[in-house]
Amino acid sequence: MRFSTLFANAAFLLALVSAKCYKNGPNEPNKQLALDNIATVCKTMQGNFRSGLERTACVTNSATGNQWFFGIKCRPKTDRLLTFELCMMGLRREVDNCKHGGSLADGDWQYTSDANAGVCMDVKYINAHPRHRKRAIDTVSGTAGPITDEKDKKDVTITFGSVPPQPAQ
Repeated sequence: MRFSTLFANAAFLLALVSAKCYKNGPNEPNKQLALDNIATVCKTMQGNFRSGLERTACVTNSATGNQWFFGIKCRPKTDRLLTFELCMMGLRREVDNCKHGGSLADGDWQYTSDANAGVCMDVKYINAHPRHRKRAIDTVSGTAGPITDEKDKKDVTITFGSVPPQPAQ
């Protein structure tokens, strides 16, 4: 009897958490770039989510030409509050556990942390602004302008509302 109860509980928990690591991405995905910027991304993404709402962000290291795409989606049919801590835990788990990032469905949330070659692209922003340029968000003050990765002294751009990378055809 105990074994069947344990088995049923394990099956229930597995249904709540579903993770997938990505197999493709840059040879050197620069996990430190992702880890250094997840807090800034989560400060922007936290808050109330309507059912089905997805918020995205992308961090580019222009010196290496690599990026990390982040996304969080509210899965239930009712509105939810995403805390800073939940955001950090979900996005960081995929960076820590998967070489090229991954996707994790955990309870109310779908987390995506995805390493890619190339720079971030925010099509809606670019098309809506005549100067056709992205804005960087300063990781300290939250104001627009160029920022620098202090560790490597390389330019880093964070783009919110990004388009996820499309698979190669």
